[in-house]
Amino acid sequence: MAVNFTVEDFSNKNYLGEYTEYALDKECAIFGKLSFEGSLKISINNKCSLKSSIQKINEYLNWLAGRGKDELIGYFNENMKTEKMANDQWYDQLFMYKVNIIVVEDGRIGAQISCDDNYHDELGNPILHIDLFENNIRLMEY
Repeated sequence: MAVNFTVEDFSNKNYLGEYTEYALDKECAIFGKLSFEGSLKISINNKCSLKSSIQKINEYLNWLAGRGKDELIGYFNENMKTEKMANDQWYDQLFMYKVNIIVVEDGRIGAQISCDDNYHDELGNPILHIDLFENNIRLMEY
């Protein structure tokens, strides 16, 4: 189901230096299965505006919603330096704490996602960070 949020769906405008942060007040799916409410923020460079960025934000959220299990498992297994290998069980239990969509000065977009996985206890690191820019996973780390 495609999202089509409007400017009115965002609240809690907060100024953070070169960026203005907004909260999304509606539920949204990420990575093809995960949904949450109240933990998605949008940070927009002050040279852009929410109104001028809303179409790009909707396109990006729709792209993120379609990202699935295979992409995350593949990236984890190819790039994480752990003895553990990600699998269906790892993916199924991912729990997101925070999603921040970022619109940079030139209008390009990315995301920072913080989640918990079932490997963190064994590895001693509580949070898995996933950093995306445009349509690529750029970094995954504990």
